[in-house]
Amino acid sequence: MASPKASARLALAGAKSSISNAFDFIVDGHCLEHIALNDDRQRVLEKVRSMLKPQGFYFVCKTVRDPGRDYGDDHISEYGLVCARIEHPDRFEDALMIEDHWYLPNQRHRSPEGLRDELTRSGFRALNQQGGDLLLQLDQSTG
Repeated sequence: MASPKASARLALAGAKSSISNAFDFIVDGHCLEHIALNDDRQRVLEKVRSMLKPQGFYFVCKTVRDPGRDYGDDHISEYGLVCARIEHPDRFEDALMIEDHWYLPNQRHRSPEGLRDELTRSGFRALNQQGGDLLLQLDQSTG
């Protein structure tokens, strides 16, 4: 299991190019949910914004938090941070002790409203939403 920071670095590695204002439409098919930590998510969303043309669209399709879902041995916080239980915390810089067990953050399952709020705070305007599927457009008023 890769550390969330390593996963985010991999996601950002492909985005280090100087491409900007190049795309009319970017599709995120269940990628953002696998970037668990807020700073890493913000960097990814900043890169998406920079790669879109001024009137560009961003389509996000992701798993959202379902209060009835059984996460098994995983732990989910009230903010949707999903952490997998691990046995060797010394192997992961992001390991967390929760209720006497070690966990590794590996996903973020926000509520549909929480996801929309995160994306609008990150410079997008929600045009349509059905659960975890959102059609967004760059919000020019955020600069």
